[in-house]
Amino acid sequence: PKINVKANSRWTQQAYIRLIGLLYLPDSVHKIMRLDSDLVVNGSICDFYESPLLNNNILGIKECLNWNAQKIKNLHITDGLYLNSGVILFDVDYYKKIVRNIKLLETLINELNLNDSIDQDFINKIYDGNKILMPDDRYMRFCAKYHNIDSDYRASKPIIFHYAGFHKPWNYNGFVNYRSVYWKYAIHTFGLCFFISLSVKRMCWLLTFPARKLYDLCHRPCI
Repeated sequence: PKINVKANSRWTQQAYIRLIGLLYLPDSVHKIMRLDSDLVVNGSICDFYESPLLNNNILGIKECLNWNAQKIKNLHITDGLYLNSGVILFDVDYYKKIVRNIKLLETLINELNLNDSIDQDFINKIYDGNKILMPDDRYMRFCAKYHNIDSDYRASKPIIFHYAGFHKPWNYNGFVNYRSVYWKYAIHTFGLCFFISLSVKRMCWLLTFPARKLYDLCHRPCI
């Protein structure tokens, strides 16, 4: 179904399916775990899924980016928590009770005037006061740009590696934390030939980077 809300190149109509889909789950489904596609699950998440959800709660992990305080202020969140929606356990019954139908979902989104991280902002707002925080060093490690500190994760053994943000390990410029974890599973899944072909493409990207930057500078419009 189409939803009548703002859409742009990043937040297309399809992006809202993550919010719409919860309304179409059968009544026999009382909770569901949502996982983003830019992560690696490195062990069992049964304990996470079996965690009790009391009083209409969601269970999640605090957002790693520096905008938490600003988001809490802008959205008027009273519980002081802003969760990352990439790994989250929902109380589906509460969501259906609050949202009820697509028309109300449209109204709620438009009234909140959300512009960025729309589904994450929406979830944090409607579950305000009903969030449970899961310790991120136990279940999830956020993976940022440039620093390769793979030796660090072996001590805490996080189960989920979330490559949040714009820089991904599969991009040609994907110098991010714990990229070796992603590549271990990529090679195991797709084979060594896949890794070699992607490595060649990445090397070509690196070799042509100075020329492309010079081209951009030379063709930058004068103001």
